[in-house]
Amino acid sequence: MSGIAAPRHLGISEFRDGTCWLWLEDIRDDLEQWTLEDFGRVARDIGRFNGAYFAGTPRPQYLWLSSNWIRSYVT
Repeated sequence: MSGIAAPRHLGISEFRDGTCWLWLEDIRDDLEQWTLEDFGRVARDIGRFNGAYFAGTPRPQYLWLSSNWIRSYVT
C-alpha cells in the first residue's frame, strides 16, 4: 500500500442555497522546501493509493463519499 492516506472526515455543513462545506483533517508536513525527490515520492504514493482501489481494494462506504459525481455533473 502507499505511504499516504485520506484525511479524516470531520463533518459536513449544508446550507439552504445548496452549497456545502466538507470538513477534513488538517494535514501538514515537516519540510520547509520540497526537493525533486520529495515530489517524486509523493507522486508515486498518490499513484499507489489510487491504483489500490482500481486493483480491487474495497472502496470505503461512507455516505459522503461519491463515486459518480463527475458523471452527474456533466449530464
